[in-house]
Amino acid sequence: MLVSGEKPKIAADLSQVNYLDSSALGVLVSTLKSAKSRGGDLRLSGLHDMVMDVFRITRLSSIFQIYPTLSDALNCFKEETGLPSG
Repeated sequence: MLVSGEKPKIAADLSQVNYLDSSALGVLVSTLKSAKSRGGDLRLSGLHDMVMDVFRITRLSSIFQIYPTLSDALNCFKEETGLPSG
């Protein structure tokens, strides 16, 4: 997770998650909404095929920015803030 000032920048590694129910999706949506309301963002990474299918079926894949790895998600935040990635 990368948090900068009052604008929370959160990268969640879901590579160990094999199943998400509606409660978990609700938490992720709520966290995204809260972060965006403060000028930040929540990015997801490492989604297994079954979990990615849930995001596609619910159309949440169009709401969340999803990356293959946690490093990719963090580097994207760093590039946006002008910090060197790596």
